[in-house]
Amino acid sequence: MLYFNRFLMFFLAISISYTLLHCYRSAKEEKKTVYQEPISAPMKALYLPEQALAHFDEGLLGQKTQSCRRSIESALKFLGFNSRPDRNQSEYFFEWDGKKGSLLEENKLTFKQLGGTVPEELMSYSFTFKKNEEEVSLILLENEEEVLSFPVKSKYIPETILVGDVKLDKNFLFKQRISWLGSDLFLQKYAREEYPKAPLAQRLDFTHSKEPYYCLVQEKDCLVWKENHWEPADSDSQDYPLMSIKKIASKHIDIEVWSLDGRVKECFTLQRAMTKSFEKIGTSLRFVGAKTKEKWSVESNKKRFTLQAGDWLLYENSEWKKLDSVEALDGYVEKINRGELFVVDQFGINEGKKILKGELFNTSRTEAKSYELPLEVDKSKK
Repeated sequence: MLYFNRFLMFFLAISISYTLLHCYRSAKEEKKTVYQEPISAPMKALYLPEQALAHFDEGLLGQKTQSCRRSIESALKFLGFNSRPDRNQSEYFFEWDGKKGSLLEENKLTFKQLGGTVPEELMSYSFTFKKNEEEVSLILLENEEEVLSFPVKSKYIPETILVGDVKLDKNFLFKQRISWLGSDLFLQKYAREEYPKAPLAQRLDFTHSKEPYYCLVQEKDCLVWKENHWEPADSDSQDYPLMSIKKIASKHIDIEVWSLDGRVKECFTLQRAMTKSFEKIGTSLRFVGAKTKEKWSVESNKKRFTLQAGDWLLYENSEWKKLDSVEALDGYVEKINRGELFVVDQFGINEGKKILKGELFNTSRTEAKSYELPLEVDKSKK
């Protein structure tokens, strides 16, 4: 009986120990599961004090810079930028607390320099702008180091930009009566010294004024609006509205027109216009007599003049006029659409009739051909 009691006590002790051990293990596993489940990357940092401190600092910096961004976006209005092709660097326009300013590309400006109301969190920073292909970004700097960059949107300010008295809009070229007919063949052959770029240039005609005029242009050339007309850009081009010749193709020219400050730009495609071919020329030029073999006397509309090789005859208002003065020659070269021009090369006879041989240019000077100009002869002097 004694042995049985001892055995029973031993068995109970073993059972209780096993039960306690099982409960302990269950509790430990349960505790482990509850503890591990919420563990994430930040919690693991608790075991690495240096990394935890770095994460904490980055979090504070992120909050600070985001606060700076909100302050900037609420106070700064980006008004656009000037990237005219006649400038070495872009200029950015903005408004801060109602006060307008500008900043050249790669220059920096501290918020203290802005004046007006500047939030305390921005006082230690400076900023600049940077243009990418699609957008302009504001770069926030601290001790010359970039700490934040974000895109800015332009504030649209309705305004009317005038070039002369013509509004700069999609109809600008039409309202200024700008046309392109091609190259000026007359200048290429007879005025190359005065117009050395003529062989490679195209001629733009401007007929918006009482006296039509033209400009010779090549790809990448610029013109400025100065004293109510367009002229080739010079060193002072930034003081005037600008026209840029972007591309010249066989049938069209791509043109950009910029406002004075460069914030407004309109793009155009100017199609090549149809040229007016040669008109039917009446004779109206009468042979009077030959002074020498090289000089003939002729008459047009009761006006007599002597001709020799190299002389210019202008057919205008149904009559021939000899351009025999510097003013008359310059007047033809510098203006457009005066009439057809005949350049005398030599005298001759065709089928018994006296003729002038030479080269004839159409009114727009975009076409030229060899031509024989017949002369009338007074029948009483035959």
